[in-house]
Amino acid sequence: ANVQSVLNKLIQKAGYSQDRIKWRVTKDLPTLPQCVQALENDYTFFTRLLAKYGLIYWFECHDFIESIVIAEGNLASPYIERGLLSVTDKDGLVHEHKTGFVGFTQCQSRHRFRMGGSQVHVNAHPPTSVSSAQRSYFEPAAQNPAEQFERTGNLELAYQQGKNEVTLVGNVAEANAGYSFSLNGKLGTAKGGDYTCIRSKQVYKQGSANDPKQVAYHSESVCVPRGEPIRIAPPEHSPKPMVFTATVRSLSGSKANPHLDTQGQYATQVHFDSQVTESVKRLTQYACRGQKQPTGLHFPLLPDSNVLIGCMNNDPDQSYLLGFALNDTQPSVVTSANNTQNVLCSRGQNLLMFDDTPNTPHIVLQTLAGNQHLVLHGDKKQPYIHWLAQLGAMNIFAAKDIQLGSVKSAIRLLTNKTFIASAKQQLALESKKSVIADAATNLDVTANQIGVSAKQNITLKAGRSHRSVIQSDIKLKADNNLTITAPAGSQIIQSQGNITIKGSGSGNLTLANGGSEISIDSSGNVNIFADKLLTLKGKAMTVFDGSMEQDIGGKQSATMPSVPQIAQIAANQRLSLTADGAASLADKTIDLSYFYSDGTPVEDIDYEVVMDNGQIYTGQLSRGTAEIIDVPAGNYTVSYIGEDEEKIISLRQELRTALDQMVAEIRKQADIQERLIDDENLGMQGLIYSGAFLYGLYQQGESIVTGVADLVEGTAGAIYDVGAATFRILGHLATGDVEAMRAELQQIMSTASESINGIVEAFETLVIIAEDEEARTLLANFPARYFNAHSSVERTRMAGRLSFEILLALATFGSGAVVSAIAKSNYFVKATRALEKLTQATKLKRLNYTRSGTTEKVQLDRLPKVETDIDDVKRIESVAPASVALKVNPRTHVQILLDDFLSDAPEHIKNNYRVALRDGKPYITRRNQTVSDQLQYVDGQIVFASNRIDTPNKVLQRLKVDHKSLTPAAKQKLRALEAQRNQAIAKRDAALKSGNAEHLKAAYKDMRAASEELGEEAARIFVEQNYPGATPLRSKLLTDGKQGQFDQLYQTEDGRLLVIEAKGGSATWGSRMAGTKRAQQGSRAYMDSIFKNYEKKLTEYIADPKYGDPNEAKFNEQVKELSKMLDEYESAIEMEDFIDNPIEYIGVQQKVSGTEVKGAIDATIFDIKNI
Repeated sequence: ANVQSVLNKLIQKAGYSQDRIKWRVTKDLPTLPQCVQALENDYTFFTRLLAKYGLIYWFECHDFIESIVIAEGNLASPYIERGLLSVTDKDGLVHEHKTGFVGFTQCQSRHRFRMGGSQVHVNAHPPTSVSSAQRSYFEPAAQNPAEQFERTGNLELAYQQGKNEVTLVGNVAEANAGYSFSLNGKLGTAKGGDYTCIRSKQVYKQGSANDPKQVAYHSESVCVPRGEPIRIAPPEHSPKPMVFTATVRSLSGSKANPHLDTQGQYATQVHFDSQVTESVKRLTQYACRGQKQPTGLHFPLLPDSNVLIGCMNNDPDQSYLLGFALNDTQPSVVTSANNTQNVLCSRGQNLLMFDDTPNTPHIVLQTLAGNQHLVLHGDKKQPYIHWLAQLGAMNIFAAKDIQLGSVKSAIRLLTNKTFIASAKQQLALESKKSVIADAATNLDVTANQIGVSAKQNITLKAGRSHRSVIQSDIKLKADNNLTITAPAGSQIIQSQGNITIKGSGSGNLTLANGGSEISIDSSGNVNIFADKLLTLKGKAMTVFDGSMEQDIGGKQSATMPSVPQIAQIAANQRLSLTADGAASLADKTIDLSYFYSDGTPVEDIDYEVVMDNGQIYTGQLSRGTAEIIDVPAGNYTVSYIGEDEEKIISLRQELRTALDQMVAEIRKQADIQERLIDDENLGMQGLIYSGAFLYGLYQQGESIVTGVADLVEGTAGAIYDVGAATFRILGHLATGDVEAMRAELQQIMSTASESINGIVEAFETLVIIAEDEEARTLLANFPARYFNAHSSVERTRMAGRLSFEILLALATFGSGAVVSAIAKSNYFVKATRALEKLTQATKLKRLNYTRSGTTEKVQLDRLPKVETDIDDVKRIESVAPASVALKVNPRTHVQILLDDFLSDAPEHIKNNYRVALRDGKPYITRRNQTVSDQLQYVDGQIVFASNRIDTPNKVLQRLKVDHKSLTPAAKQKLRALEAQRNQAIAKRDAALKSGNAEHLKAAYKDMRAASEELGEEAARIFVEQNYPGATPLRSKLLTDGKQGQFDQLYQTEDGRLLVIEAKGGSATWGSRMAGTKRAQQGSRAYMDSIFKNYEKKLTEYIADPKYGDPNEAKFNEQVKELSKMLDEYESAIEMEDFIDNPIEYIGVQQKVSGTEVKGAIDATIFDIKNI
């Protein structure tokens, strides 16, 4: 890129046309391999290039047209036309200029001296000079000595700029920046000579209304001697990330493609052209001079390519190319918008970020899309550390002490539910100022002994009443006054014993009311004064012992004591806690958090927040979160905006049009084929319909199907009709029955001879489309319309299987192996794109959500995740390897598999099944069809004939525990169980070869036991890692089987109940009858059914004669353990209305692949709250 062309481009972007750009240079500017604008604006980039090559610029105006001039120095500066200028003293002593004087009246000189110098090194990285590196974040470096000397001189001149400046004040309007003039005479330290103006200012003063003639004008020009070269100081360089993205720009068109020349050099493309072929985007080999073979790779760049670059020594002139940047669908982590960040990000949503933003540097460590993160914030005004665990628990353990200290401000602990502070010995709250306990409803303080002390005052304030109930004594002691007042009521004191009121003898004891009083003075005298009537009456007698004195003319009124006034007590100030831990009583922050139920953030959609005062805030979520700062305190309404209905309607119409065009297209082709068939004789027509005639009488040529259905129908031993299944799937799609579709597709996958990836992808589309009634009806009806549009001969040949192919081709948007001949339709791409856009829009429409909130409370918004997963239900371990020759009688083999499948079933269930032979093939029948479900022998395994689940489980979150994070002991245990399972598999293979039925039955039993133990051990490892300190509870019933019970039960340290389902090998979630409906493992109905079975069994055990027998100590202990477990279960049920998730239902799986255990433990947290 030529430097002059780059500067021209920047000036043109500022609004100057090419004819208004004047170059006054004596040599050509260099052409660079690349010119990098490194995270800087156009002006900074422009200034940096001028400073690097020793250029300056100014503006000139000719014939009212302004131009910009770029020159090598001020010697190219034009002189003003006024000629020689002079400076007159401000006292007016130069009297020859009486009128019409144009010049300067004030002059000020400034001389500066600068120590040190500037130096440019050749390829200096890292810097050799600490001072220069600290000044501009890098030490300038040149490519060769000549450039080094030139740039050093330019830098020195720039830093010495202004050492001799003269400021002139006068009325010379032409003395603008960039112009030169001659100055006559000598005044002060400014000698006469030629000067160049580097800064100028024109000052006009307009007259006022009272004195419109009071108009003034003067000019101010800062000049330097014309003989001193002027250079521009380079702009301050900001620190840049280690790697950041850049966009390739071209300055003009060129049709020369990148290529290797005759000398083996890669001819770089200086100017890019939009017609460059797409193929050059790939890495291209290049060879160095003198080498015959390529020695490296070159990144061929095109206009608007996004690349990753870095700057050695933070110098944009020493940039290097790493490769291509991420694309639009996966944008770069660091961009020009966050260029102060250095980010390390992994695929597992783990992120470490160092942000060097001035005044607010911080470090972020996060996972799960920011739901769990740690922020070390270095805000110079308000630094803080923010630690968030938005999913799951946060555990802090220490072998000795844990100290939370705050030197200047406060420590706040905030929770939306229950806060428990527990200590085995002593719990102390200490504050040098105040301790505030603030509860919206009740505040309960309970202890064996409560001591309340204060060095000054103790205040107890209640809004309505104050009650003190003491079983023993109440003692009130005051060194001065004891005051009890009730301005609106009275005091009532009741006692079954004595009531004693005793004074110290240093003052009077007075009872007064309504102008009358009874007074006992310090001398022991008793004065009784009645304002009206004094009555002394004893029921038996009234006795006066001693002399009695009557003062008839004494005082006429009682000395009423004044009622003391108790000062009003201010209410406790309620604190507002923000997310970063700062207390706020004014402006607030609204934190929006919108996530799916499995913890993944929703898409980056728009939001709108409307405050009570009508103020509106809008923005877009980033990874499911947004922060709105400086909002007024109060209530608000937030609306998440995913997709509007109008766009959905438009996309539906687009899909309908494309599908109609496909039907019309095939119907037109079918008409041609039907006419050709009609022209044939009857014999030939018979051959055509029987398939003997060549396929494809029209332009598509080959059969519409691709053989996907053949994978199902052609499987040996399969008894599954894919055509009938497809009709059922389309019926389920029309009614929106997702679970029924899932079951049918799982059955197709389990029956296929090899994996069909397109089914998984298609099911994801169908689940979303099923939510739109009009769209799902449109898609469900299309296969039949498309099939009926074919000719009769094609319908005969493709009956049953075509619908399956069409459904997969559309629902996968025409990708992968499921693309069939239907893709040859001229409208197929249009239809798939319309369906893809409609699927995405429908998915976004689910995100539309509006709720109310308050700035005083943080609310997390959760959306149930649509389960688009579909599992391959093949049980590989039950299938004999292809290399094993089966010598066991088929009926005996099925009976062994059936016995193993029903090993935990009750006897009446086992006895209901029998194995028979039909046409030499085994099948399973039932004696009573109402007692149990139908079973089938399919592909070497026993499966339910119907996968119908009335109450499926719902998944809240899926987790993985990598084996790398396990302890050595845990790893060793898993390896031992893996070996144990492989031994059982080897025994099975040997039994199949030998035909020994007893050995085969024992081998299947050992395989099942090994898989179960593998799952149990994985569950124990998961609990130990995620719930340390959890106490095991009894889960096993007092029988040998495993039906009707959970695999493991635990009580966590915070009192929650863990229900664990453990699966090993390729076992999947089972089911059981819960009342009249079948419930899947992991559902609330399944869990309640199991606990009811525990309660039933406990009742039976207590009624057993062995219970309470001293000789049956083990039995009694097991019953007590079971009873204790049910007590914990009932306690957890009672807490459901008070805390979140008192019961956690978790499925743990240790899956295997062939004979190897997979490298992670899978954990599924089930949602049992809203089922």
